[in-house]
Amino acid sequence: MKRKSRLKLFSGLKILAICLFEGMSEIRRYISRNWIWIVVGLILTEVFVKMAYAEREAVAYGGEWLTLPLVLMAVEVARAVGNTIRYLFEMEDDYEVIETFSVEKEE
Repeated sequence: MKRKSRLKLFSGLKILAICLFEGMSEIRRYISRNWIWIVVGLILTEVFVKMAYAEREAVAYGGEWLTLPLVLMAVEVARAVGNTIRYLFEMEDDYEVIETFSVEKEE
């Protein structure tokens, strides 16, 4: 291999490694934040798969495999709704404070 091509290959691998490690830290953070929901989703998936296989009396793939993604999606939606409600209540409190200050200044 020529020296330039080795350098290009090395720099490409270095960039790939950096991207993977940065992504890994985000994955670790997500897992550490949601580990309980991942465990719940895996247990529910196992239960639903066994139920579906017993009902079908055959091995077939269906919607029961979407249990874990649906559990994680429901958790994210619940957190987003909670954050939105919390934000709106904080805005309402700030509005009341501004309103009382303006009333005091007019008097």
